[in-house]
Amino acid sequence: MLAIGHRGAPKLAVENTLASIDAAIAAGARWVEVDVKLTRDRVPVLLHDRTLHRIWNIPARSPT
Repeated sequence: MLAIGHRGAPKLAVENTLASIDAAIAAGARWVEVDVKLTRDRVPVLLHDRTLHRIWNIPARSPT
């Protein structure tokens, strides 16, 4: 069986973070899927949502 971490291991650490990726690997994931977006100035960031509210409780749009 192949274990793939979806946005890392979001039940163990905040999704799309290095801590979540590390947790997925420690839990046995051989692959990790993350969401990459570009900011307006073309800097890549790991972020899934269009706002920062759900994960970070910041009432602002994402930087993309």
